[in-house]
Amino acid sequence: MNFSEYIAKYNHIIESQLRDRILHEEFPLYSMMKYHLGWIEKDGTPTLSGQTDPALYCIGALPLLINEIFGGQSQDALSSAVAIVLVENSALIHQDIQDGMPERSGRPSLWWHWGPAQAINAGDGMHALGRLALLENDSQNWSAKTLVKAISILDKACLDICEGQFVDITYTERVDVTLEDYMAMISKKSGALVQSSVVLGAMSAGCEDNNLENLAEYGLKLGLSIQIRNDILDLWCTDHQSRLSGDILNKKKSLPIVYALQNAKGNEKHILGDIYFKRTMENGDIERLVDVLDSMGARQYSQEILDSIKKECLSSLDNLNISKSGKDALVELATIVSNGDCE
Repeated sequence: MNFSEYIAKYNHIIESQLRDRILHEEFPLYSMMKYHLGWIEKDGTPTLSGQTDPALYCIGALPLLINEIFGGQSQDALSSAVAIVLVENSALIHQDIQDGMPERSGRPSLWWHWGPAQAINAGDGMHALGRLALLENDSQNWSAKTLVKAISILDKACLDICEGQFVDITYTERVDVTLEDYMAMISKKSGALVQSSVVLGAMSAGCEDNNLENLAEYGLKLGLSIQIRNDILDLWCTDHQSRLSGDILNKKKSLPIVYALQNAKGNEKHILGDIYFKRTMENGDIERLVDVLDSMGARQYSQEILDSIKKECLSSLDNLNISKSGKDALVELATIVSNGDCE
């Protein structure tokens, strides 16, 4: 079974669990959550699909995938999967507010309809639901000590996300961000939750500590790969005329931009200065920016970094005692997220 088949297998399981926890709630706060998850329109009527965007499940599916690879029972990883999905979406709601993004998954963002204050409430509520999902798991035979460890892993990931977001926002006002700065930032902003997702899945299958260490490294590198791939796709695989490129317009320092700012000379440096010292970037600036990045080989550089991280990611699997099919699934996943080509 390949990774795509694993994801398809788990999607309906996660969807069912989410609906069991949220759909029956009538308090208006939960209507905002249902809207964000794609189940209803703003007026409360069901959406045509009635389902969550599958992209919101990918990280949440990892506990189930890892659990199965290590011979566990899927029901033992369900609470971890639901917790990760809820915590991730809590962060996405807050991130849309921070970045002023008017759209999410092809329709108006939660805050765009309900305003920042109520959207913050919805995001905070989702975070609380995520912790409760992990605490209220009845099927998993965890000791109190293991449960406390699991909650600690989830909370540490949430704190890392907040720290990473803080640094990410701070860097919008800087042009001297180094590769080391960038990697440290995305390790927290993007790597931490993927890492915790992998580790929680392994814990649910009763993995030994030495396996947990290797899987933690795999998860971290996987998270870095996802972020760098998104950096590449946002610059080169997005129709900037039809869709607002929020991270770019907000002067976020993605890897290609960090490389360019660190290495630009002459006219390239002048153009970048003209763009990044403006008070507000416009869509027209993106085309100029991409031209400079192309002339400097920033995309190729970013792909080389991505390839290097993929090697580190795969090397962490060398000492794992898992089936060939399980390892193949993890290798395929690392390969998918290391492909910076436009689809």
